[in-house]
This record gives sequence, C-alpha cells and structure tokens, in this order.
Amino acid sequence: SPETLLRGVLAAPNQLGGSQRHWAMAASIACHGAIRAGQTLGAAEMERLVEALENAADPTYCPHGRPTTVKLTTSMLEREFGRA
Repeated sequence: SPETLLRGVLAAPNQLGGSQRHWAMAASIACHGAIRAGQTLGAAEMERLVEALENAADPTYCPHGRPTTVKLTTSMLEREFGRA
C-alpha cells in the first residue's frame, strides 16, 4: 500500500548521508514493490520480470545483496530427479 511504502522510505536510516541514504530509500521502495512468495503471476508479468532482470545493471543481486538467480548444474538436476 502507498502508506506502507511511505513509512518504509521514511524509516531509512537517518545516519546515512547523501547517496547512501538515497540508496537505502531506493532499496526500500524496491522491496515494497517486490513480488511476494506465493504470489501468482500471469505469463505476460513473468516475461516483463525476466526482461527487467536482463536489462538490470547488476542482475545477479537485489538491492539488499540477495541473489536473484540460482545456477542449476546437470548433476543437481539429475540428483533431484533420481537419475544420479
């Protein structure tokens, strides 16, 4: 909700200065607009999300430094499907 978003932005650490505070505010906005676990997406939404990730400056991590992708090796897939 807009109220929750505004509260999160205003709660960004006050001790940070200049660009650090702006970065914290941007990260807060991004998190509040993020897709939540269990949220259902349509095909068009999923395609836009992948396109946005591909066009991101650093597509491997979210603003808080968490990974956005996982590399699955052949051996990992074989193990998951009982082929190893």
